[in-house]
Amino acid sequence: MNIYRENKILMDRYQSDKIPILEIKGISKAFDGKPILRDLNLKLFQGEIISLLGTSGSGKTTLFNIVAGILKPDQGVIFLKGEEITGETGHLAYMLQKDLLLPHLTILDNVGLPLRIRGKSKTESRAEALQLIPKFGLTGYEKLYPGQLSGGMAQRAAFLRTYLFHSEVALLDEPFSALDALTKDKVQAWYIEMMQELELSTIFITHDIDEAIRLSDRVVILQPQTQNIQQQIIIDLQLRKQKDFTLRTEFLEYKKQILKYLTV
Repeated sequence: MNIYRENKILMDRYQSDKIPILEIKGISKAFDGKPILRDLNLKLFQGEIISLLGTSGSGKTTLFNIVAGILKPDQGVIFLKGEEITGETGHLAYMLQKDLLLPHLTILDNVGLPLRIRGKSKTESRAEALQLIPKFGLTGYEKLYPGQLSGGMAQRAAFLRTYLFHSEVALLDEPFSALDALTKDKVQAWYIEMMQELELSTIFITHDIDEAIRLSDRVVILQPQTQNIQQQIIIDLQLRKQKDFTLRTEFLEYKKQILKYLTV
């Protein structure tokens, strides 16, 4: 498989055939005169998973904070479905590495927090959240507290709360890193199924190359030397569907290609 040739063909299709749900355009950001991001452009399409890879200092978290409206860029704009949202919070779901469930609230009230923030009553929030509890595999856990849940179940609750913040685009910052290997595999497989069913578009930060290849439609590599995107690698969807994908030669080729750009 010629990764460069295949990616060039697929990237041309991305540029010409699709309209992005989220567009990051010309983003630059510096702290104390030190550039962190410089004229960065990225598009996220409906139902797509993009993973961000990069060494420390490459600007992954800074980019997330800008897209989420927590930070304002020095230059550039963010568009959601064609509408500018630069510097505005509340438009996108943003899930950090830790689940951050409130220990004094039940799972039902934890996941319903986004609805309460929007002004809905406790009764309304609970009723709406209850409709999604079965879909997220949380039936029977509604009245429990976070301390009573396993890591995997707590993460499912955190995903549901994230989804209720925004049902179209999610920013996930290392969402699987706190899970053990077996739980991580199960939750990842579940998340892909849920994302496809709910038509959720996702950008997530990870330091795990294998995870990025397994989960992503596109792997975006940030490089601290240029404060910009070094490379974008599109992962073949049909290969990803193969149960033995991680054991195939193509998987190793993707990994070699990514490692080459990460070590430049």
